[in-house]
Amino acid sequence: MGRISSPSTCQESVLLFSLWEKHVMLPRELSKQVPKSHLMSEEEWRRLGVQQSLGWVHYMIHEPEPHILLFRRPLPKDEQK
Repeated sequence: MGRISSPSTCQESVLLFSLWEKHVMLPRELSKQVPKSHLMSEEEWRRLGVQQSLGWVHYMIHEPEPHILLFRRPLPKDEQK
């Protein structure tokens, strides 16, 4: 499989329950490689070319738009209020 340029990302910062949430938009042709049966491990989403800092977890499959990956991670303790 050829390497893709970085997927475009759209970040929405929503502070619910002390979590950051991020939506990563893959090129539509890569949506065929997103598993429908399970949430991806870090190794799996990095293999697709997603690059982001440590701590992000793929937490939901958005069935109408499988090319959009939904990630979240806890806020650092010093940023929690």
